Amino acid sequence: SGRPCHHISCHRTLGDEPPAFHGLFVHFITQVATFFRDTRISTLFMERQQSSLKEISFGSIATVRRAGLNLRSSLKQASYGQMNVLRIEGMQLLRQAYMILEAEDIRREFAAESGWDTLEQVARRHLGGEALNAASRSRLAVTGRQVLIWLAQPHILVNGRTAFETALLKIAEACEEWLTTAQTLSQSQETVAPRSAENIVQFRRRRTL
Repeated sequence: SGRPCHHISCHRTLGDEPPAFHGLFVHFITQVATFFRDTRISTLFMERQQSSLKEISFGSIATVRRAGLNLRSSLKQASYGQMNVLRIEGMQLLRQAYMILEAEDIRREFAAESGWDTLEQVARRHLGGEALNAASRSRLAVTGRQVLIWLAQPHILVNGRTAFETALLKIAEACEEWLTTAQTLSQSQETVAPRSAENIVQFRRRRTL
């Protein structure tokens, strides 16, 4: 067809992620959450109407923007410079995988009520017996998807504090929920050590006959 290959795994081993993705992703989400926390603190100070506090600046747009651009650059490298392609095709692959996990015959085989329950049963029976806490991880997936969809748009490049903050507000709640859930699962690098290799499931290439 002449269409360039934009698949995520075209030039990488299946199961790999973009370099430093997890650290950059956590850093961006943390900066967004911190920005709005600082903004709320600023509002409380301003309500006191103390002249010594009115000039204090809370919430750095530059820090949030730089964190977002670094993450977006990492994702672009994994999708040949086109993050929107990564988002669309990546989400399509995940959606297809979840459809398999949620298929009625598959759920019946594992006595599962949902695709996430199926995934947890597969992990327990075939991947070492470690519980995945599927309910929490499903929230990570949903809120993380919202952040990536936002980042795929030009919102991160919006000029002006008011306009940027308005655009950023769309993912404020998603970032807070993702960070809280990740901390509960001991995955956030802001509060615990980085993930060890034992927590990463590597997928092997299929052997060709």
